[in-house]
Amino acid sequence: MMDEKKGQEKLTKNDFRKVFWRMQTMQFSWNYERMQNLGYLYTIKPILKRLYSNKSKEERSIAMKRHLEFFNTNPIVSGPIIGVTAAMEEQGGNTLGQAISSIKVGLMGPLAGVGDSIFWLTWRPICMSIGAAFAAQGNPIGIILALLMFNIVSISMKYYGIKYGYEKGASFFQEAKDSGIIQRYTTMATILGLVLVGGLIPQMVAIKIPFVATIGQVKVEIQKILDSIMPYLLPLLFTLLCYRYLKKGKSSVILLLLIIVLSIVLKGIGIL
Repeated sequence: MMDEKKGQEKLTKNDFRKVFWRMQTMQFSWNYERMQNLGYLYTIKPILKRLYSNKSKEERSIAMKRHLEFFNTNPIVSGPIIGVTAAMEEQGGNTLGQAISSIKVGLMGPLAGVGDSIFWLTWRPICMSIGAAFAAQGNPIGIILALLMFNIVSISMKYYGIKYGYEKGASFFQEAKDSGIIQRYTTMATILGLVLVGGLIPQMVAIKIPFVATIGQVKVEIQKILDSIMPYLLPLLFTLLCYRYLKKGKSSVILLLLIIVLSIVLKGIGIL
């Protein structure tokens, strides 16, 4: 338990509960200069308020300025960094100022990679694809199911990430980074996401050629020929085309608008 550690305990469960709820707003004050720094300071402020309550105004100012430095990671996996930071603030405060800043910088990059691969590129597409499959059948439970699936996992990760980071301190995450286990999990999550998203292409992308060519007395259905070559060939090619477009750094918003316009036109001529 967070407030049952041996030694001179200062932080309480209530402090971490406040941190957890504030953590949900970390992205609200995102900026192009220092990214999530304002959100991070707001999130960890209950920790600083507890630990520096009997310190001078100058020391409190130094601590707050330290957490206004550049910070950017996947918000879902920021819990362990907050937990580690809290443990180090409790152990040494401003005397560990440089070490605290260094551990934040050292962890935010690798954990951002893990968070983006697992949550943004794997788990979120899976949840939304399942929800979209229900919605495509006219079932309103789709959006509810998608949000529940995603948030149960992400919110649990945030809560237990703070707890785990605090209890384990900086040592575990440094060891994990040095051992390469973070990179291995990132690679596995990426592969899993590609397999699952690829399997959803036939369900979510519907493209067909309704035209029938007449050669003499023989009618040739072009779609059947394509299916004999490779089922769902057109949805696959269209998905790869969109992927190539995005890889060139083009806007996903523009791509979405183009798809909407193209879908309306193709639906009107019977291709979709």
